[in-house]
Amino acid sequence: MLTSLANPIQKFIEATNDHNMEALLSVFNDSSVVSDHGRDFSGLKEIKEWADTYYIGMNVTLEIKEATGTGDNYFISAVVTGDFEGGPLPFDFHFSVNNDVIAALKIIG
Repeated sequence: MLTSLANPIQKFIEATNDHNMEALLSVFNDSSVVSDHGRDFSGLKEIKEWADTYYIGMNVTLEIKEATGTGDNYFISAVVTGDFEGGPLPFDFHFSVNNDVIAALKIIG
């Protein structure tokens, strides 16, 4: 595992595993976009709705298996558990970071 992740990505992982909505939202801004299974959630309001329904609200936790990247772009492979059928499941997280926030997150699983 890569030991030096960009600060907002490390905070994202910690907030996820702590089920902490406030901390999770703190790594995004109104220009951020989360793409999850082909659906886009833009801005803090939509990202909060996504997290309430599909992420923090489902008690998701991440077990990081691989992390690579430098600068503004990172790739994380994780085993995801939570309150959903079929888990644990492997997922890939593609992050783009800009000005210490997650500008874009694409989740593939």
